[in-house]
Amino acid sequence: MSLSYRRDIRRQKRRRRNAVVSLATLSVLAVLTVTIYLVLVKTFGNDPAYVADQGGSEDRITVDLAATESVIAKNTEVLSSKIETETEEATTQSDTEAAATETTEPEAASTSEDTIPATDGILNAGYTKNETAVDDSYFDDAVFIGDSRTEGFALYSDLAEVNTYSSKGLSVTRIYEDTIVPMGDGQQVTVMEALRYVHYNKIYIMFGVNELGWVETDIFRDKYETMIADIRALQPDSIIYVQGIIPVSAERSATDSIYNNDRVRQFNEEIKQACIDQNVVYLDVGSALVDGNGALPAGASTDGIHCNSEYCNKWLEYLKQNTYTVK
Repeated sequence: MSLSYRRDIRRQKRRRRNAVVSLATLSVLAVLTVTIYLVLVKTFGNDPAYVADQGGSEDRITVDLAATESVIAKNTEVLSSKIETETEEATTQSDTEAAATETTEPEAASTSEDTIPATDGILNAGYTKNETAVDDSYFDDAVFIGDSRTEGFALYSDLAEVNTYSSKGLSVTRIYEDTIVPMGDGQQVTVMEALRYVHYNKIYIMFGVNELGWVETDIFRDKYETMIADIRALQPDSIIYVQGIIPVSAERSATDSIYNNDRVRQFNEEIKQACIDQNVVYLDVGSALVDGNGALPAGASTDGIHCNSEYCNKWLEYLKQNTYTVK
């Protein structure tokens, strides 16, 4: 039982208890009033001057007094019975409602996250892939969030209009810290702050290349999951696409202890698990860009990491052919 429902029950019990107490108080006051009246009558009823003043005999006063006492006794009995009944009913009703609440308490208000089917440990299980490719207009209400690779995609792909929250060195932690998004008032805010003010129907995320030097991959996954959950909380009606880390060139991989494809594969497995846990779409962008050895071709990049215009458009073509809707 939730805390709010316990409070509701306590409030209901207090209201009923107060009502019973009020009724009892009124009854006691009534009895006291009549008792005082009886005392006065008994006190003065035997006084001849009082009897004469009442225009009757002493016997008549005695009869009236007896009748009054009988009525008061009867009313007192009725009031006592009513108070007892009210108390029992209030207690029974409160107990019944408490028991009913234990078993029938309504669930919390549903969010868009709650409407997505369970993944059952399978990538993209809560979504249906669209059969036909989309055109550029599909991305009009999308935003691309990421590091320098996303910056390059925005600059060198043929996508005419693209909204990006991206910066060199941006990561799953710095997304909360770096003020990179310009606002209308001339100020710059973090990505998370910007998402509070502007709504997008699709959100494309790509992080991981700047985190390849992290020692603990499970920490990377936890941070990635937290970021996804926070973005979803800010944009609950958006479909979230998480793009895997694009592999680096074979030459770069062979000479770099951090930026190599073994690390890329390892971190992509963590990203996939984060997508399963958070039930968002995972996109294997790299599969459309690599050669037969699973590396970025030598002619795809000048530094072995960032894609040139030709490969940014291959990237875009993959995104157009891989869109999803919630099942």
